[in-house]
Formats: sequence, structure tokens, C-alpha cells
Amino acid sequence: MSVIILCILAAVEVLLAVWCIKNQTAGFLERAYVRAGELTLFVIFTIIPVLKGGLRYQLLAAALVIRAIVALIVLWRQKKKEDAHKQTYRVTRVVIRAAGSVLVFAVALIPAFIFPQYQEPRVTGTHEVATAVYTYEDPDRIESFNSNNEPRKVTVEFWYPKDWDHNEQYPLVLFSHGAFGVRSANTSTYQELASNGYVVGALDHPYHSMFSSDAMGNITLISQDFLASVLACNNGTYVDREKYEQEQQWMKLRVADIEFILDRILKEHATSQTDKEQITASQTEKEEAADSQFNEDNQINEVFRMIDPKKIGMAGHSLGGAAGAQVAREKNDIDAVVCLDATMMGEYVDYDDESHCEIFCDEPYPVPIIRFYTDDIMKALEQLPEDSEFVDRVAGAGAPADYEVYYEHTNHMSLTDLTLVSPCMVKLIVNTANLKNGAQTQNPRQVLESMNSTILHFFDYYLKGQGDNNEIT
Repeated sequence: MSVIILCILAAVEVLLAVWCIKNQTAGFLERAYVRAGELTLFVIFTIIPVLKGGLRYQLLAAALVIRAIVALIVLWRQKKKEDAHKQTYRVTRVVIRAAGSVLVFAVALIPAFIFPQYQEPRVTGTHEVATAVYTYEDPDRIESFNSNNEPRKVTVEFWYPKDWDHNEQYPLVLFSHGAFGVRSANTSTYQELASNGYVVGALDHPYHSMFSSDAMGNITLISQDFLASVLACNNGTYVDREKYEQEQQWMKLRVADIEFILDRILKEHATSQTDKEQITASQTEKEEAADSQFNEDNQINEVFRMIDPKKIGMAGHSLGGAAGAQVAREKNDIDAVVCLDATMMGEYVDYDDESHCEIFCDEPYPVPIIRFYTDDIMKALEQLPEDSEFVDRVAGAGAPADYEVYYEHTNHMSLTDLTLVSPCMVKLIVNTANLKNGAQTQNPRQVLESMNSTILHFFDYYLKGQGDNNEIT
């Protein structure tokens, strides 16, 4: 859409310049009409709405308003001058005005180029979806990414049915984003689940996320040390044991974040079912510190009350998927797991320096799991020696149920909404992270809709006991 808009506006400027040169006039009156017309059409197309997403077009709106005002002021001044159009006409001025206008439009449309307008994936559920953000402090962990000696803060955003039937409870699904990701990375997945009767809690992992924001709107940017370590592992700077130990360090932090949030949610659920005054009176000082929160909105209590604590699923993309899968090994609360283009690094229990291979966990994986892959992982597997084992398949073979879904002609980010939100950022991330096996040639919206539908069927079967497992893949 941004390219079409720029082409139309540029064509108008070129035609106006040609008309002015042909008629040897500065065209102040005509220019004012054109500016007013452009602004009017923009307003109409925004209201209809043909142009969606106000933020991406705010700079363009400002440019059109300013240009229209300036054109009217210039026209008013020139009308006071006798024979003004002949005195001010210069070919170079006409050309410079046209070129300058096109440049202004190009700059104003940069946000729309980076975040183009797109058709959102289909949502099939009947529930209207609401969201709420909550931030917790973990009194047992000090933030290691800064020197403030403060407890680590973890934010979770909930997507849940707004029209809650107070006699009903919904399964909880926690989602962990990938390296460089953000908690909203799979919003279409959250909306699909929530609209079909789930509560989804998407975590931010501060300093592992490209940027994270707490419930008060405070922004935390990605740690440059973490960014450098991921790139070092991807480009071969870290190998063998050094790479293994680095990955386990990431996993330790991620797993601790998820387990902390899960425990807090379950505690809040239990609290929401009892008299809050009695709970408060019996709290210890440590529990009171853990209750330091940045959002006291009543809707949060409602979210906790609607959760079914006996039906919990985990999901995540890339590093988040690996961490989520490991949480299911360590906690008995998890009933089913979804991994999106993730290598299950938690299944590595040690590293053998002689064979230069990770040692896999030999205990059966405890819960049903579904694993989604793109070309970035599947084509990398083709390059391994024939006798090599893929840790995910080894773990899946011992699980109560195991499913594998492969989307050809996709890349690592194809299983996130970012592939729709900002294709140019996907290219930047893929190139920066040295992910060279995948190429997005499938329709990204159709891939997401297919993936979301499969995830819904999977959780419906293993969390709600609904449907047929043959519908999962």
C-alpha cells in the first residue's frame, strides 16, 4: 500500500510540474487545490477505512496538513501581488518543488514501508478478546543484566475471553518469545486461542527481548552482551562446549522466568478464590515483597479467576520453545507443549568433549508435544551426517504423543506475526542471525492461519478433551 501511495503522489507532482511548465506559471492556485484534494482524500480513505493503522500514516498525515496550510498561505500572499504568477515562475523552481514534494512523501511513508498494511490472520472463535498486562518482581533473583541490585522483573500480557461466563474456567497457555523477540510476536495465535476459550499469558524476557515494557510502560532494551552471544553461536564463533554452556545459560534464565510466572499465576488464582483480606493478613514479608505489582486493575483478578489450574499448556518460538519444553520436564503442572522452530536444548544434559556431541536426556518426555519447523531447521538437518540424531525427535519418540509439522519454503520468522507486521525487519533479523536456509515464498498469512488452527486442535484435544487427534495434523 505504501508503494502505491507514493507512486500516486509522485505522479500527481510530476503532472502538476509538467502542467506548470507548459503553461509557464507557478501554479499557486492549482497547487492549493491539489494540496487540499490530497488531504481530503487521505481523510476519506482513513475513515472508510482503506488506510488502516493510524501510527504508520501519522507522518504522512502531518505532511499533508502542513503542505495544505502552506499552499493556502502562499496563495493568499500571491493574490495580493499584481501578475504574481509571471513574476515568480521559474522552471527550476517548479522542478525543485516537485522533487522536494516527492522526497517529503518518501520520508513520511518510511513507517508504512517498515510496517506495511496487511490483512490479519483469521480468528475463528466466538469470544471477544481482551488484554491485560501485569508485572511481577521475583524476590529470589537479582537482575544480572544491570548493576542496580534490584529483583528481576518479568511482565506477562494476558489475552482472554472478554465475555467470561463466571461459571466456566478456561485452560491456561503460557507463551515464551524467541531470542530478539517480543511478547506480542504471536498475537494472532493468542487471539485465535483466546477467542476459542483459552487464557493466554505471553511473557517478556527482559534483556532477551528486542525491547520489553512493563505494566507502567517502562522500556527495557535488549542486552548487547546477549545479542553478541547469540550471534557468536549462530556464526560459529562459539563451538562445542563453549556453545553448549552458553545455550544452557540462556535456558536457565528463560526457564526460571517461566516457572516464576506460572507459580505466581497459580498463586493469584488460589488467592482470587478466597477472601483477599484473610490472605493479606497471613502473608509473610517475603510474600509481600513478591506482591509488588505495577498494575492494580480489577480485570487482572478476573483473569486469574477464570483460569483452570488443572489444564495448562506451554508454547514458544525458537529459544522460547526450547525453554517451554524444558519447563514441562521440571514441573508437573504442564499438560501439553507446542514448539515453534525450536531445538529442544533443555534435552542436553551434558557435553562429550571427545565426540564433540551433546549428551541427550534418556528419560521419556513426560507430556504430548507438537513441533513445527521451517526450512531453517529442516535443511540444516539434511546437512548432518546420516548417523546423527536430532534431539527433538529423540525426545518426541519417548513422549505420550508426538507430532511434527513442516512448512516448506518458509524461514525461522515465518511462524511469528512479524512476517506480516514487518517483512523488512524479518530480512534484517534473518541476515543478522545468519539464518540462511529458509526463504519465505509461501503466503505468510496462510502459514500462520494453518499453524494457529493446528495449535488450537492440539490444545483442544489435550487440554479440553475435545475433538479428534486426527485433526491435529
